[in-house]
Amino acid sequence: MQGHFPFTKSSTRLLTLTVMILALFIIWIDRVVVLSYLQPLLTYFSYQVVVQITKLLGWLLPVYIFIHFFEAESFPDSLGLRANKRNGALWGVMAGMVLALIVVAVTISVGKSALVEPSLWSIVSLVFVAPVTEEIVMRGFLLTRFSILYGFTVANFATSFLFVLMHFPLWWHINYQPVTFDLVSLFVLGLFLGVITKRGNSLWAAITAHGFYNLMLLVLAILFR
Repeated sequence: MQGHFPFTKSSTRLLTLTVMILALFIIWIDRVVVLSYLQPLLTYFSYQVVVQITKLLGWLLPVYIFIHFFEAESFPDSLGLRANKRNGALWGVMAGMVLALIVVAVTISVGKSALVEPSLWSIVSLVFVAPVTEEIVMRGFLLTRFSILYGFTVANFATSFLFVLMHFPLWWHINYQPVTFDLVSLFVLGLFLGVITKRGNSLWAAITAHGFYNLMLLVLAILFR
């Protein structure tokens, strides 16, 4: 997996990434504002469709535009979506099993599941849409480009920090007040997903593991209802 910059100076590269990150956060915040306005106006089904479509567009379209027009590269190749798919998925399955065991242990120890409401739309969102969109942006796009500038370790910490921050618009939308455990667990999850992306040399490792993790949250939410 290799990102590419059309600019040569490190300062220009960092500025470009910073502007892109700010643009993404503005889009994500605007999305939840619009969703908050639309929710009482739409039926449950229509609202859920809008949620998933805006998630896909709000996360993937800006990255596609940046890669296609600024970097002049292939979207899937630049993100590592075509590299080592089988090996990456295998790494993701194994890592997902490890994450599942950790989630089960934590859930049993605290006696309750995470903030997940099990439903058909939860499966669509958490198991499929969220892992693809979030990993394309975080590990596929940002991690690879930060790695070019600062090396993998610093890049993984920076990306994991952004991974935590990007959940705040959602928490605001559902009126949830995150606690320290939420922040730490998401940060550690981000580090873990970055490592298996590097080990598996494929973005599919993170996508698969992320999907496994969210699926286990749903299973436990059902068991602890």
